[in-house]
Amino acid sequence: MLKIDGIILASGFSRRMGSDKLLLPFGEDLVVERVVKTALKSRLSKVILVYRNARVGEIGKKYGVETIKNHKAKLGQAESVKSGLKRATGDGYLFIAGDQPLLSCSLVNGLTHAFATSGKGIIIPTLDGEIHMPILFSNKYRKALQRVHGEKGGFEIISGNKGDIHWYHVEDQMDVCDINTENQYRELISRKDRIDNGL
Repeated sequence: MLKIDGIILASGFSRRMGSDKLLLPFGEDLVVERVVKTALKSRLSKVILVYRNARVGEIGKKYGVETIKNHKAKLGQAESVKSGLKRATGDGYLFIAGDQPLLSCSLVNGLTHAFATSGKGIIIPTLDGEIHMPILFSNKYRKALQRVHGEKGGFEIISGNKGDIHWYHVEDQMDVCDINTENQYRELISRKDRIDNGL
């Protein structure tokens, strides 16, 4: 069976929010805490949390996931990718955004299943023609991922390997929605409440 490592990218600066969005309350959890719990419930072989804020790192330790501090977070998301790879040992790597609190186990497991069955080395969720996280890369791209830089992360690899991509169509926008603004945060909270109430 293929082993897929989940790498949660959680070392951003939340500049548009004005405070660390990963530590915002989301029901009984914090935003990043909910992402960690979803990753742990899925079929990932291991979960790695890349953090900058010590409080975020403590959440990872609380749930027993592997944690690694990103000392170069100011250089962009690519440094989170490279930091996570230092602990990754699987056949593939699922890069998960730490600010997607409505991410579901079904989506995570669907992406890993697509990797196992599609014959493709890159699995990308897509909705209305747009690319979303989490994105899965085969370990054959490990060296290429170790060379990425800036805010693009692995997107330059995607643009250069379009023939090796499986596009995984997502039905529900909330499953891949992240938090960048106060309005997005409030919308996700509202959606969570509607889900919890069966609406």
